[in-house]
Amino acid sequence: MYSFRRIFNPTEEEKRQDYEFLKSIHEASARMKGCTTCENCVQVQSLPGFVTGEECECTEGLKCDTVLSTVKNCPKWKEREFTYGN
Repeated sequence: MYSFRRIFNPTEEEKRQDYEFLKSIHEASARMKGCTTCENCVQVQSLPGFVTGEECECTEGLKCDTVLSTVKNCPKWKEREFTYGN
């Protein structure tokens, strides 16, 4: 269970741990050539604040699935740069 302090005021070490954890998730999806790590996957629905949605489209016109991650090894996949905290 997370503490409010860690969520809102993490130490530098906790920030580094979070970065490494999220980067490992990105790398795992990139190995499968999943939509969440593809430059061609663009979120088209703008939701407020921290809410995220499935409303994504592939700029190449292919199926895009960022929730269930059913799309793998897409022939048009191009890796999106991993960014965190920007």
